[in-house]
Formats: sequence, C-alpha cells, structure tokens
Amino acid sequence: MQSYSSHQSNLAEDASQLMMRIAHIILFVGVPVGAAFSRRAVFILLPLGLALILLAAAMNMPQGGLGRIREVFSHPAALFLSGLLIWSGLSLIWTPYIGPASERLVKTTGTFALALWAAGAQPTRTKTTYLYLILIGLGLGSVATAISFVIGDQTALISRDIDGSILDRSALGLNLILWPALAAAFVRQKKTIGALLLLCSASIMIIIGNKAGLFALGLALLTAVLCLKFSEGIAKLWAGLFTLILGLAPVLMLVSHASEGSGIEQSPGFIASLMSMADMFYLEGWRLLTGHGFDSLLRSINTGILPSHAPRSVILEIWYELGFWGMITLLAMLLVLLRHSLGQSREIAPFQIGGLVYLGTLAIL
Repeated sequence: MQSYSSHQSNLAEDASQLMMRIAHIILFVGVPVGAAFSRRAVFILLPLGLALILLAAAMNMPQGGLGRIREVFSHPAALFLSGLLIWSGLSLIWTPYIGPASERLVKTTGTFALALWAAGAQPTRTKTTYLYLILIGLGLGSVATAISFVIGDQTALISRDIDGSILDRSALGLNLILWPALAAAFVRQKKTIGALLLLCSASIMIIIGNKAGLFALGLALLTAVLCLKFSEGIAKLWAGLFTLILGLAPVLMLVSHASEGSGIEQSPGFIASLMSMADMFYLEGWRLLTGHGFDSLLRSINTGILPSHAPRSVILEIWYELGFWGMITLLAMLLVLLRHSLGQSREIAPFQIGGLVYLGTLAIL
C-alpha cells in the first residue's frame, strides 16, 4: 500500500513538472514569438501558460506553497494594485461606457489575479532551464519580429502611437522581457549572451523605427548601469522624478489652457493635445479628484467627446479616467516596487530597477 501511494506521488510529481515546463515554454517562448504576428496571441497564450502553472501547482503543491501565494497577494504592491482595481470598479458608477468598461475591468482583474497566483505557485528554487528559456524566448522573439517586419504589411507600421502596430507592441514587449533576461544572464555569468540580447532588442527598435521605445530602452539601460554602483541613490532619484511627473501632469494641462490666448493653441502635436484635455478639466475641475471613469479616454476620443489628437499617455490616461485617487494609488505601487528592488541581490536589483524605469518612461511618453 505504501509502495502504491509512493508510486502515485511520483506520477503526480512528474506530471506536475512536465506541465510546469510546458507552461514556461508557452510564457517565455510562445508569447514573444506569437506576439510578433498577432495581437490575439498574447491574450490566448498568456492565460493558458498561467493556468497550466496553477494546475501543475495543484497537482503537486510544494511545501509552503499556499503560504507563498498568500505572501504574494499580501505584498504592499499587490495591495495597492488591488486598491487601484477597486477604485476602477467604483468609477464604473460615473463612467459613460459602463458596459464595455465593465467587461474590460473583469478581464483585467482576472489576468492580474491569475498572474499573482501563478507567481506565488512557482517553486522556491527556479530551475536553470527556466532562466535559459527567457534568453531563448527573447532571441526567437527578436527573430520573429524581424521576419514579421520583412513579410508584413508595411502600412501597419504607420501609427502616431508608440505601441500602435503589432510590431511596435511586439518590440516593446521584447524590451520588457529583456530585463529579467539580462538578470538571468548576469546571474549565470553569461554576460556575452546578455550583451547580444541587448543588441537584438535595440536593433529591432531601430529597424521598425520606434524612437520612443529606443529612448526608453537607452534611459533604462543607463539607469541599470548606474545602479551597479549607486542603486539606492538612483532608485530615490527616479522615485522623486516619477512623483513629480505624475503630480504635475494636470498642472501642465491647465498651464497650456491658460496660455490659450497667446497663440500657443496653434502649436501642433503635444501642446495642442494637452489643451484638449485641459478644456475638460477646466470646465469640470472636480473631475481631477474622481476622473471620468475607467476605460473612458480612448472611447471618448472614438465618440468625438475628445478630439482625435488628444494625448494617450498612460500618465494622462490615469488622471483622465481615475483622477487624483487613481494617480496616488499607482504612484504608491510604483514607489513600493522601487523600494522592493533595493532588497534584491546586487545581480538582480539594477535590472529590476531598469525594467521599472523602462515601463515608467513608456507611460510618460
């Protein structure tokens, strides 16, 4: 009887490990490659990979696994993320697009919950194979993006948004994966491979002409290099910059509104788009506290409430949709993540901070 029970346990463990490997292949290789050819690939493969991790963990939950899951969900960053999602849910009361916004919020909340649960269900000691999968996925994803550029419809590359085409989204996603890939290469003393991956990511941005993404990559890389020597000071510097930029976003809009009579309204691009946002906040000042409701910016542009040239920066989107309370919650989550990065090892902290700077720069742009 004991032998049969041990045999069953071994079968469950083997099946769990196989499923975990398949899940990581889907997440680290399938998602980067698929994203180069289809927008839907991420929305199909990402939940599939996360679900397989949960299933694998359920079949053979490691010792202390439930405790780690609780630890992930109780992390301050996860709590602030929950607060942001709760505030987004409350904003459905006053959003003019409650139907589509509700659907998107449910999908967003479900994805984050699944990702957090899967993160907590990971084994305590990560297999070396999984680290190499990140490196392989980034390399194959770069090749796939280059192939998609060559064989794809070139008109799809023309967009005023930095993530407006499939290739733009793919390249930006690859640059996001780059940071854990660099950390993995650094930990495994594979610095040459890390340098090659960095060169691939930068080359892809140059090939498709995504200057904003290339700028964000360069700034984040400079941050990571400086963090190798001055991690605490650099993290504090970026914490201050993010606080200043997030807090002053509506002030910038209102200043542009006040300058409207000086002829600056004829300026193209960024200034003109800021004025279109400022008009809304100037007429409805209390909206700076509450926002206009979750998922309202792009839909307001599409329905003509806002002009087509209105800015779509994530920073301004947060202010427009979720107002002051949304901004404060997002900022608190970002600051917690920066502080958490300082607690990582010297090999990982610079790349984690670099990844946050990359994301923050894209949000500003």
